[in-house]
Amino acid sequence: MPRHLIAALVAALVVSGAAVATAAPETTYTLVEATSGHVLGATGSGGDPVMTIDPYAGDRRQLWRIVDLGDGFRRIVNDGNGKSLSTVNGGSGDGAVVHLWDYLGGYPDQQWRIDDAGGGTATIANRGTGERLMSTKDGRTAAGTETQLWSRANGRTGQTWKLVPTALVRELTVHADQVVSQVPRTHVAAGLEDVNHEIYGGLYSQMVFGEAFAEPAYDPGVSGMWRATSRGGARGEYSLDTSAPFKGKQSQRIRFASGRGGVGVENRGLNRQGLGLVAGKPYEGTIVLRTDQTVAVALENADGSETYARTEVRASGAGWRTSTFTLTPNAADAHGRLVVELTRPGTADIGHVFLEPGAWGRFQGQHARKDVVDAMVRQGLRAIRFGGCANSGCGDVSEYRWKSMIGDPVHRPVTKGFWYPYESNGWGIFEFLQLGEAMGIEAVPSLNIDETPQDVADLLQYLYGPAGSTWGARRVADGHPAPYAVRRIQLGNENAVDEEYWRKFKALADVVWTYDPTIRLVVGDFSYSDVIVDPYDFTGGGKVNTLAAHRKILDLSKAYGAVVDFDIHLWTQQTDGVESQIRALDSYVDQLGRISPGADYHVVVFELNADRHDLARALANAYTINALQRRPKVDVVSSANALQVDGQNDNGWNQGLLFLNQNQVWGQPPYHVHRMKADSWLPDVVRADLTGGDALVNATALASADGRQLSIDVVNATGVPLTYTVRLDGFRADTAAVTTLDGRPNGVNTAGNPDNVVPHDSTARLTGGTTLTYTFPANSYTSLRLRG
Repeated sequence: MPRHLIAALVAALVVSGAAVATAAPETTYTLVEATSGHVLGATGSGGDPVMTIDPYAGDRRQLWRIVDLGDGFRRIVNDGNGKSLSTVNGGSGDGAVVHLWDYLGGYPDQQWRIDDAGGGTATIANRGTGERLMSTKDGRTAAGTETQLWSRANGRTGQTWKLVPTALVRELTVHADQVVSQVPRTHVAAGLEDVNHEIYGGLYSQMVFGEAFAEPAYDPGVSGMWRATSRGGARGEYSLDTSAPFKGKQSQRIRFASGRGGVGVENRGLNRQGLGLVAGKPYEGTIVLRTDQTVAVALENADGSETYARTEVRASGAGWRTSTFTLTPNAADAHGRLVVELTRPGTADIGHVFLEPGAWGRFQGQHARKDVVDAMVRQGLRAIRFGGCANSGCGDVSEYRWKSMIGDPVHRPVTKGFWYPYESNGWGIFEFLQLGEAMGIEAVPSLNIDETPQDVADLLQYLYGPAGSTWGARRVADGHPAPYAVRRIQLGNENAVDEEYWRKFKALADVVWTYDPTIRLVVGDFSYSDVIVDPYDFTGGGKVNTLAAHRKILDLSKAYGAVVDFDIHLWTQQTDGVESQIRALDSYVDQLGRISPGADYHVVVFELNADRHDLARALANAYTINALQRRPKVDVVSSANALQVDGQNDNGWNQGLLFLNQNQVWGQPPYHVHRMKADSWLPDVVRADLTGGDALVNATALASADGRQLSIDVVNATGVPLTYTVRLDGFRADTAAVTTLDGRPNGVNTAGNPDNVVPHDSTARLTGGTTLTYTFPANSYTSLRLRG
C-alpha cells in the first residue's frame, strides 16, 4: 500500500528520537516492526483487542499519534479510536500484554519513551518498573503476532521499530470485472413471531383481542380484554363459565337480569387501544354463541354514545352455534369498539368473536392487514421466517405444535405461548406460508425441536401429500388444494447444539430426509462471539463450547446427500462490535468445513437483533448485510421483528422494522435499509478495495450478470463526514444515482412524523467516467447505482 511521507523524511523512512520530540501531535505514524515491516495495530477481534503486527492495510487502527508529556515520555494514541497504548491491568513485568485503554493520566503503563536505536530504528520503553520494551511475543515477527513488554535483550527481534509519518489515503477501488461470488436476494429478509403483538394485534387482520375470552377477569365476571356495558335502565350480570366452555378453560356469560335497554360486553382491540374504523367499508365477523336469545353486535365510539353500525344474530338450536355477520360503519373512528349485547331478559354465552376488514382491507384475500403487507412488499423482502423464542430455545414452549394451527381458526385450541399466555392460534404456520405465497417470496417455518417423529411425518404429508392421503385431505379441507412449496424448515431456535439436540435433530431429520433429501433443514443454533481455533474447545459459543454435535449433523446430511443450514444470530445494537462477530462467524463457517469435509452446508442469519430501532441500529444492519453479502456461504440474512405495534411494547424488544397502530403503518430507519438494499441488489459480488477507513466503514460492490450495471453500498458509521476517491476498474459511467440514509444516530420515525429519517436521492457526476470524489455523510448508509 503506498504511503505518503513527510517530504524531508522520504529518504530515511524513519523519524529519529529527536525528530519525534518536535513532531506535531496531529501527525499520524505507522509503528513498523523493523525486521518484518509489519505495523502495530488494534485490528484484532473483540472489544479489547491485544495489539498485533500485521501488513499495513490503510486502516486507521494501524495509525498512531505521538503526544509529548513534557518529561521525555509520550502518550501513543490510536487514531482509530482515540485510546492510548497501555498494558493490561497496568502490568510492567516481562510478558505484560499491550492493549488500548482510555487515557487516565499519571499511570506509568500509559507513558512511553522513544529512544534512538541506530540504523533508523527506535526502541519504545514503558515507564513502568524496569522500563521494559514494547516487544513482539517470543520475538516472532509473523503477521498476527501479539505484543508484550519484555526486558531489553541484545539480538532479540521484535524490539525495534520505525516510526513512519503516514497520511491516510481514503480510496475505494471497484474492480467491476472481477467477480468473486454471487449473492442471493434473500439477504433482504425479516422475521415474524408474536413478540410485542406483531401478529395478534398487528399483522393478523383479526381486530378483536381476547377473542376466545381466555384472559382472567378485569371487571368482575368479565374476561380481561373486555368490559361490561349497559344501556338505559338495564341491569346485567356477568360471569366466566368454566363448566362447559366453548374452548379453553372459560367462556363469557352475560345475563340481562332486569330493566330496559341493553346489557353486554365490549372490546377495543389490542390492549384496548381502540378499533380503527373506515366509513363505508364492510367489516366481516364470526361469533360463537350458546343462547336462545337474539344477540346484537354493533360498532360504536369509545363511550357508546354513537352507533356506527348494528345488526342482530340469532343462534338457532341447542349448544354452541357459529354465526356470521357484516357491519358497515357510517362514520370513521380511530378508537372505536365492538359491542355484543342482549336487548331483552335472558342469558347468552359467548365462546369466540372474530372481526376483520372485508376484502378491501386484507392482502390478496389473506387474513392479514393489507396496509401492513403492502408496506412489507415495498420493503423489498425476499424471505420471511416464522419462529424464534415462540417455538424453541428460550423457555416453556411445550404447547407450540403445528397440529394446533390447522382447521377452522375459530375451533383451534387456546394454548400457552412464550410471548403471550393465551394464544388463540388463529394465525400460525400455515397462514404464514400462504402469506409467503401471496407475496411471492420464500417463507421459512420454524418447528419446536420437541415435535415427535410421527408428527413430523404427518406434517410432511400435510405439506406435500396428495389430496387422497390422510393429511393431504386435511390440507385440502383447510382450503389449500395444492401442496405447499416450502423447501426449507427450521428445527428449533437458539438451542444448545449439543448431544441432546443432536439426538432430537437426528430423529426428525431421518424422517424428513428419508421422505425428501432435497428439503433443507435449518439447525437452530445461537451465537458465537470469539474466533474458533479448536472446534472442540472454544469460548464465546453462547450455549456450547464444542462443534461435536455439528459434526454429527454434517455427517448425517452427507449420508443423505442433503444440504443443511445453520442459523447464527448477530447483535446489531450498534456498528461498533459487529466486525468481531463477523470474524467469529467466518471461523465458524471455516470450522464446519474442516470437521466434515465434503458436507454441503450454508449459514443463515435469521436474527439480526437489537433493542432499538433508530438510525444507529439501521447503520449496524446495513454494515452487517454489506459484510455478509461478500460471504458466499451465507444464504439468508433476516432482521428480527419485522413488525412492532406502536406503544404496545410488552415484551422488551424495541426493534421493529415496520411500526403500526390500528390506523397507520410507517417504516423505521432499519426498514429503509432493506428498501435500499433491495433496490441496489445485483447478482454478482465484485472485488472492492477500501483503504483509509476504520472499523466503522465498509463497502460492498455488486454487478449485473451482463456487466452493464454496478451498485456500490457504503456505510460510514463514524460521527464525521469522510471523503473518498472512488475509482472504477473495468466499468465506465457518466453519473451515479445516489440514495442516502443519514441523520442523528438516535433518530426514529413516529406516527406524527413518519418521514423524520428516510432516504433521499441525488446524482453524482464521475470524472472521465471512472473516478468520483464523494463525501459520505456522518452516520450514513449510501448506495451508488451506475449504468455503463
